[in-house]
Amino acid sequence: MVRKRTDVELATLARDLFEGRAIISFQIPQEHVSDVFTPLQFVDDDDMKILGTQCGGFFEYLPDSGQLNKGLPQLSTVQFLHVDDVDNLTNRFEALGALHRRRHRPKKKRMRLKKTKRTT
Repeated sequence: MVRKRTDVELATLARDLFEGRAIISFQIPQEHVSDVFTPLQFVDDDDMKILGTQCGGFFEYLPDSGQLNKGLPQLSTVQFLHVDDVDNLTNRFEALGALHRRRHRPKKKRMRLKKTKRTT
């Protein structure tokens, strides 16, 4: 059974995904998901069908160092994201991206007229 995450957990996960401390299956080409999340290689088709009704994606926090295969990490653990949490997480992640773009966009320089002394 895949458990639903709390709002605090989803906010933390969105921030950690945005900052590169975690990776989620949506970031990985479908054919490489089981290469990254290696425990999935040991799940049989029947269990995967059962899991598929509740699981909206896979994620895990990245270790400080780890093995790379085809430029992707190989993780020995995996966490499951409930299907009902996907939209909430996606909205939080996109909001972080919008906030980041607003904070880091170049500021427009205002043209100022040079004050001159009037002579009469």
